[in-house]
Amino acid sequence: MSFRINTLIVTRYATDVLTRGRYSAGTSSTFTIDASIHNIAGKELIALPEGRRDSEARKIFTSTFLNTVDAARADQVTIDGAQFEVVKKFDHTKNGVLPHYKYILSKVVAK
Repeated sequence: MSFRINTLIVTRYATDVLTRGRYSAGTSSTFTIDASIHNIAGKELIALPEGRRDSEARKIFTSTFLNTVDAARADQVTIDGAQFEVVKKFDHTKNGVLPHYKYILSKVVAK
């Protein structure tokens, strides 16, 4: 397993806003993170929601906190030009040797 570090672009979305009875999409902002990208193992597919288990998935290791689908709007990570949504977080920040987060990402399918 290689732990080559990549610089990735993350898009973070603000919560949608209700103005005069109409919802407006929240604004988005981008920032970069350093992360190690890996293919997902078969047993890790269980972490994906059932409707996403047949989509392309990746896992990343990083020290940066990202919002998952459990938040109002999940962060999206760009990997090789494709958008991936942050689905699941595993918090290893209490690990005294190498504190980090492990994230499971699911490819965003255009509607």
